[in-house]
Amino acid sequence: MDNLAQSARLSHAASIASRNRPVNNNNKNHDNNNLPPPTVSSTLNTTFPISKSNIITSSSNDSNDDDNIITNYKPTSSITIKNFKIDCWKYPILNENEIKNFEKILNFPIPEMIFGNNKISISNDDKFNISFNALDALKLVNHDDLIKVSYSNDWINNKLKNNINNIPMNIHNPFNWTYETLYNGSINSGNDWKIDTNDSIKIPIEKLSINNKIKFFIDLPLFEDELADNGISSLNVKIRVMDNCLLLLQRLFIRVDDVLLKIIDTRLFIDFIDNLIINEQKIKFNNYKDILNIAKLESNNDPKKLLRDIQWCCDNLNLIESKRLYMNI
Repeated sequence: MDNLAQSARLSHAASIASRNRPVNNNNKNHDNNNLPPPTVSSTLNTTFPISKSNIITSSSNDSNDDDNIITNYKPTSSITIKNFKIDCWKYPILNENEIKNFEKILNFPIPEMIFGNNKISISNDDKFNISFNALDALKLVNHDDLIKVSYSNDWINNKLKNNINNIPMNIHNPFNWTYETLYNGSINSGNDWKIDTNDSIKIPIEKLSINNKIKFFIDLPLFEDELADNGISSLNVKIRVMDNCLLLLQRLFIRVDDVLLKIIDTRLFIDFIDNLIINEQKIKFNNYKDILNIAKLESNNDPKKLLRDIQWCCDNLNLIESKRLYMNI
């Protein structure tokens, strides 16, 4: 990490102390009366809308100059196969000015580490264009159904007990501090998606076999946040391109310690021969206690280590929702 990126990282880390986030009280010397209020919660939203609302669409006519953050940067790598052009931007974390710009656009604190200039774009002339980036993902963060930290009830009960003047307790500027988003790409052209209602359109695993030589691969982080030492939220996207197809995987991993684990996987498959495009999203979820019990069956010594293994979590969390969109161009 260069000095500019490191300086921006330290500056941004110092600023998060003022955010409305939960604070870890694993330190028993903490005075519970002085803890900041936790984020309050209703039920956890896990339902996909039966629409295309979680795909951001845009055009040159309605774009905002503040939104076009990446346009000043050149792709760091590219490849073209069968009229499909894949461009990738891989840059350090945002500097201080870029962070301010992001928060001005979003109107809530952004993750601790954000690679806002990282991006993958896939296009086929004027027939189809889709991209994946952090800013558009954060625009779709759901702030309606918020998650409590594990000790929030203790904090609230303690405050109520000592609230002798019955002063109303209001949360200041609540936001979804886990950054949960159902973002599955930004469509700039080619928006004729169809919904696979009968599970008949599936990503052909056989075309992704080990015998299919990979011509291009890149793994990009988009953002990461340790949730004030209460877990982690991370979003990354990776792509592999073969002669006849490509597969992109965007993975959002959320672990709130002693509360829940959740993974939202978005896969974009493109068949270069048949011009078939599939956009598939799956949500996997478990309560923390339940998945910890599963981990204990595999590791008695350090089961929590498995809960930090994203691939293990993906293999063991329950699939609770899935949807699939497709189009031919």
